[in-house]
Amino acid sequence: MGKNKKRIMMPGGPKEIDGASFTVLSGLAAIFEIKEVRIKFLITLFILFIYRLGAHLPVPGIDVNALAQAVNATAGGLMDFIDMFAGGALRRFTLFTLGIMPYISAEIIMQLLMSIVPAWKDMMQDDQEKGKDFMQFWSRALTIVLAAVQSSLFIRYMIEQNAASTTPFILIKSIPLFYAVSVLSITSGTMFLIWLGDKIDEFGIGNGASIIIFAGIISRMPSALRQLYKTAIERNIFLMIAVLIMFVFIIVLIIYVQRGKRKMMVGGSKAIRGGKVAMIPAFPLNIPINPAGVIPIIFASVFLQFPAQILQPFVGKSAIIQKIVVALYPGTGWYILINTILIILFTYFYSQFQLNPTDIANYLSKSGRTLKGKRAGGDIAPEIQRTVDRIILPGAIFLAFIAAVPDVVNKLFNLPHEFTYIMGGTSILITAGVAFDIATRLESIRRFRLRG
Repeated sequence: MGKNKKRIMMPGGPKEIDGASFTVLSGLAAIFEIKEVRIKFLITLFILFIYRLGAHLPVPGIDVNALAQAVNATAGGLMDFIDMFAGGALRRFTLFTLGIMPYISAEIIMQLLMSIVPAWKDMMQDDQEKGKDFMQFWSRALTIVLAAVQSSLFIRYMIEQNAASTTPFILIKSIPLFYAVSVLSITSGTMFLIWLGDKIDEFGIGNGASIIIFAGIISRMPSALRQLYKTAIERNIFLMIAVLIMFVFIIVLIIYVQRGKRKMMVGGSKAIRGGKVAMIPAFPLNIPINPAGVIPIIFASVFLQFPAQILQPFVGKSAIIQKIVVALYPGTGWYILINTILIILFTYFYSQFQLNPTDIANYLSKSGRTLKGKRAGGDIAPEIQRTVDRIILPGAIFLAFIAAVPDVVNKLFNLPHEFTYIMGGTSILITAGVAFDIATRLESIRRFRLRG
């Protein structure tokens, strides 16, 4: 074990905190070197295969060919942006039409409530395990409600499209029966996706919900690149090259920020080992610039999607509602502004769950440690909090900036709508963040095995 590597157990589970350099390739090498990791990786791929299979199974009572014609006639708009997270399942009207996003919305609501309802907040602080079980139960219960409501609104929209289409795609003539079958199918599909995400958490690699969203975005990237290629051939081949270079540059910047850390030195201490007093040297406590990872980006996207999706069926009935929905379209000035604010707020909010200064201070105190230069037994939580606040703000602003740049560039170059959504800032942040998280987990497992 290298002299500069130290390991501590952070509150909420084991986390590696060291100064060793990280490489994606060394993380991926764990798949080939460690049998356990290889099995986890294959299980994850198998679960994603099931997810992609379900994303192509239509809701009962749908004429797939007629639906494709109707969808092609209404390409673009908010639906394409929402469909990005569902991996194309929304426009195919499949069992996974809503993807796992209702669950993400439910978690956002529950986490907000857990932080503001005094009784729930006290329960989480007194018994974290009980609090997590409570939140998980009600998040899933709320998911059923949200999925039923969202699917009902989407079905209403599809019924209107069916009536206006020259090739009707709904085969069930009874509207109440079609509503019942579709809501039940789509809601069940969302709950099944949650179960698949749990299986990834338990037997696979990475965060299940994030990986399912990641797989949905990745599945549509080839089609988006084909659209960019066609546009480049029609206009200018150098346009495609310039845009691709820009997105590669954005990915590099994202990884750079994700790796950024602020070191706080933890002072050395004495311990009894083998009947002798041993001196445990000081080590760095690394505070990441963005401890919340990609979650604030997903939260902000869902938060903006939901009201627009709720109001979408009423666009033709009210000029005010139409203006609100148009303002929330991806790429508009209002969308960019609100998305920027939400990313910053959610970064601060979610970081408290991932990196709680009070929990860190309590852990160090119980182990007889304190920050270097500080008196043992003193309250170091405020200093850790100040450090966290100082580094999270620039990190959050940077993430928001990266999310906004592609939208601005796409408006300037008038790129294809599918490429705008799939290769835009939000999707790139999600895919790069999830891929980096997976590689980091693999690298941590590999290091732990090598040390053992």
